[in-house]
Amino acid sequence: MEILHNSSFFSSYQDVEKELFYIDFGHKVVSLTFHQFLHLKHKINRISSPRYLELVIQKRNLEILTLCNRKHIMILDVPQILDLQKLVQNTFQLFETESLVLS
Repeated sequence: MEILHNSSFFSSYQDVEKELFYIDFGHKVVSLTFHQFLHLKHKINRISSPRYLELVIQKRNLEILTLCNRKHIMILDVPQILDLQKLVQNTFQLFETESLVLS
């Protein structure tokens, strides 16, 4: 398993042989297919938008994030949401950079 990126709260890994990605949430490691990881990217981009974050801060200051068809449930506060967004963005940026180098 190869580490892809570390952030303040989380880490992402890739297992090339099994074609899986892993996100270490500190207390739980979640395995994701590429499709599930891409779905996480879209979810985290939606909940980390300024308008949505403003609503989260005003209402409850927590967000419930479900992964893999609700197999995993994560409760994140605003700093964790922003950190997860950074982790996912940087991980996908690594893929883009790697594909440019290989082509």
